[in-house]
Amino acid sequence: MYLFNIYMEKEKKKINKKFLMQTKVVKRLSYDLQYYKDELLKLRSSLNHLNYYCYERKNIYDLLHENYIALNETKTSFNRELDKLMKMFKKNIIIINKNNIINVEEILAFNRRENRGTHIII
Repeated sequence: MYLFNIYMEKEKKKINKKFLMQTKVVKRLSYDLQYYKDELLKLRSSLNHLNYYCYERKNIYDLLHENYIALNETKTSFNRELDKLMKMFKKNIIIINKNNIINVEEILAFNRRENRGTHIII
């Protein structure tokens, strides 16, 4: 019985030693796990910031694209109106030139009549 008790004490010490080692390992793993959990939370936070930044950039890109489309439509409309105005301007110049020719012809006719002694006022 005495030998059995000594044997049991030795086994108990071995088991306690293993248990202490395992406890240290578990504590270390727990510490590592907490560290990685914190790192994971930091990464998740960074990822959320990146997602928000990408979302904002996408919104900005969409707005820029819409503005670009509106600008092109405005440019097209402006060019159409400018073409109409240029045509009207050219027609007005033609009309003015015709009126100038008519006025010059009327003045010449008037001067000829005046030189003949007949005065007709138009």
